[in-house]
Parts: sequence; C-alpha cells; structure tokens
Amino acid sequence: WDTRGLSTEMQISPPQDLLRSTLIIDRAVQSKKLASLSIFAEEEEELTEVIKKALSVVPAKNPSGQSYVFKLNYRGRAPEDCKVILDAVLESYREYMTKKHQTVSEDTVELIVRDKRAIEKELAAKEAEYRAFRENAPLFGKTKDVIELRHERLAGIQTKLSTLLMQRVEIEAQLTAIKNARKEGRSQEAIMMMLSEFARKTETEAGRDKNVSMQEGLFPLLMEERKLLETHGPKHPEVLAVQKRIEIARRLLLLPAAAWNGNTGGASDTKMPDPVELNVQLLEQKLSHIKISEELLNRSLQTEQDEARRLGMFEIQNDSFRTTLAMHQALYESLTKRLNEVSLVRNAGGYEIETIEPPSTLKRPMPTLLLALALGGLIGLLVGVGLAYWADRRHGSTAGVMA
Repeated sequence: WDTRGLSTEMQISPPQDLLRSTLIIDRAVQSKKLASLSIFAEEEEELTEVIKKALSVVPAKNPSGQSYVFKLNYRGRAPEDCKVILDAVLESYREYMTKKHQTVSEDTVELIVRDKRAIEKELAAKEAEYRAFRENAPLFGKTKDVIELRHERLAGIQTKLSTLLMQRVEIEAQLTAIKNARKEGRSQEAIMMMLSEFARKTETEAGRDKNVSMQEGLFPLLMEERKLLETHGPKHPEVLAVQKRIEIARRLLLLPAAAWNGNTGGASDTKMPDPVELNVQLLEQKLSHIKISEELLNRSLQTEQDEARRLGMFEIQNDSFRTTLAMHQALYESLTKRLNEVSLVRNAGGYEIETIEPPSTLKRPMPTLLLALALGGLIGLLVGVGLAYWADRRHGSTAGVMA
C-alpha cells in the first residue's frame, strides 16, 4: 500500500479494515459476479457476511509498527473459488483506492487553485496600494546618509540650545548680582571690579589676555599719577596728561566701542556715561538676543522633530508594506510549488497495489479418514486395556473376602 505524500490520504482507514469492509466486498461481489460460484450454491446467509467471516487479513510484522504488506486468507470448500474470491477482493480494493486517490487529488488541486487565485488578487491589490503609497510618500532617494544628516542636524540644534541655555543662566546671574549690589549700596568701584571679573569669565582666551595686558598697563599709569600729584599738584600739565591717558585706558578696558569713537576723554569731550549702567544694558541686550535665538532654535527643533516623526511614520508604513508583500509572495510561491507537486502525484497514478504472492491451496483443515480411524483404534485400545485392568483388580479383591 504505497501513498504519494498527500496528507489527506493518511486519514484513510487501515487496509485490513478496508479489505474486510462491506464496501469492498460488495463491489467485489457485484463486479466479479461471485454469487455464481459453486462455493456459494448452498449458502442461505447473505453473501457479503459469508465472505467477511471466511476472509482474514493479517499485517506483516514490522519493528516500526507500520506495515504495508498484508497476508490475505480465504477459507472455503473449493480451492479454485477461494482464489477467485481473493482476486476479486484485491481488485475491488485497488479500484477503490485509485478512485480515492483521484478524488483527493482533484479536491486538493481545486483547493490549492482557489487559494492561489485569491492570493493573486490580494497580492495585486497590495502591490497597487504600495505603488500609490510610494508615489505620495516622501521617501524617494532615502539613503543612510540622508538619515544620518537629519540626525546630525537635530543633534546640532540641541547642542546650540544647551549652549544658549548656559549663557542665559550666566547673564541672568550677572544681572541679578549687579542689581543686588546696587540695592545693597555697594560702591561704584566694587561694582566695576565685579564687572571686570564677569568679563574675565565670559571673554575668550584672547580677550582675557588683552584685558590682563590693559590692566597691567593701567597700573603704572596710576602709580605715575600718584607720584606726579605729590610732586606737582593736580593742575600740573604732566598730571593732566597722565590722567588723560588713564581715562583712555579705562575706556578701552570697560567700553572698547566708545573708546574708538574718537572721544578720548579730554575737556571738550562729552560726559562719559555710567559704565555700570552701560554694562547692565549690554547684558540685557545679550539676554534678549539669547532668548530670541532660543525661540528660533526651538521652532527649528520642533519643525525638524515633526518632520522626523512624519518621515518615520512613512518609513514604518513602507516597511509594513514590504513585509506584507514578501509574506504574500512567499505564500503564492508555496502554493505554486504545492500545486506542481500535487499535479505530479495525480499523474503518477496514486497507489501501487500488487500481489506479491499468488493465492495457493492449503491442506484441508479437517483430519483425513485413515488418520481418524487410526486415532479411534488407538483410543479404543487404550480404553479397553484400562477397563480390563480395573475389572481384574476388582474381581481379585472379592474372591479373597469369600475365602
């Protein structure tokens, strides 16, 4: 009993049950006209039941527990009729299995073709939907470099925002310190020293070196002014010249832009504004600039993040489309391969059932006449000897008592 790999065929009943079934035997009786055989001439019982009782099917021994070789025996009075009955049963079984194979193959092919057509339609619809999506999605030319450039742009904006945040905190702290110093009534000189300290912290390395050099140059001028005042008095021309140089150095140190306007601090010059107030205004202007920059950068960051999310959603949809199409394509290829396999199995003819040993006549199950007479004589002789011995023993015992 040979199958060709169809999973539905494994649900067929075992051959020993099928061979002795009413279906197979009825077909054998009708197709081979077994009722006309002489072996059934005197049978009053239904022919199918008679054959079923006399027919035995025994599977061959197999260590694995599954066997495809079976031994059929039919017991009857006419050896030739027994052979005819066995051939008829086998032929009926072969026809049934071939028809079963063809039916299963046709049903399987029909199911596979139906599913294949459904997958074809669904695959075509998915491909059309994916093409429409790609036409509207801003993913053309999407490469790894583009994605990395977008990430670098976002990282750069966030870095600038962090830097501006630190600058804003520093400037707000400086303004708060200046306002607190004014409220506490600190001297102008102390506030100017505090501003100088702030300048040293916020300027670049080159700027710090320049301020240090200017301060180092201002110190000798102050010492020279003190010496000239002690020697010549406050109205001496040399004292006035040194004071003018000191004023120019201070302007360069505190207000570099004002120092280069051409106002060098002489008697004809306009009155110099309060340097503390100018520094406060400068810090407030810087703070305002930082806030505007933060606002613009936050807008840019939000725009970039929204665009990144939007493109991310398109990428997710694109990956989903590709995964779905790949799954449908794999299923379509699997169904096509399965259809080819089933077509090959159907064309191969299905089951191969053949008789490996022709029917042969066995010995009569009942004993022969000579054997029966010999056995009867032997048994009678043994019984006669036993009875004679028993009678002799009984007679001898009675005679002894009479004496």
